Amino acid sequence: MTAGGTQAVTTGSVPAGNWFVYAVLSPTPQDPLCRPSAQTNYVVNPLPVVNITSSQAAMCVNDTRTLTATPANGTFVVTGNVPVD
Repeated sequence: MTAGGTQAVTTGSVPAGNWFVYAVLSPTPQDPLCRPSAQTNYVVNPLPVVNITSSQAAMCVNDTRTLTATPANGTFVVTGNVPVD
């Protein structure tokens, strides 16, 4: 990051927060005041903390359990044998 608070990124990820994006096309035209540009603001939300609990801890073959996940209204998929700590 420069002293002016700017950063050049072409790929990668950015942390959660409010970000101002400003793009300038190159090469610079003969009149720099005619240089095309665009700007926008983005809000990057933090990843949610997910918690999945089971109705019972121990499980045997062919048993069923109710899994409850938070945050509410999320979607989760469990496939195969998933070890439980």
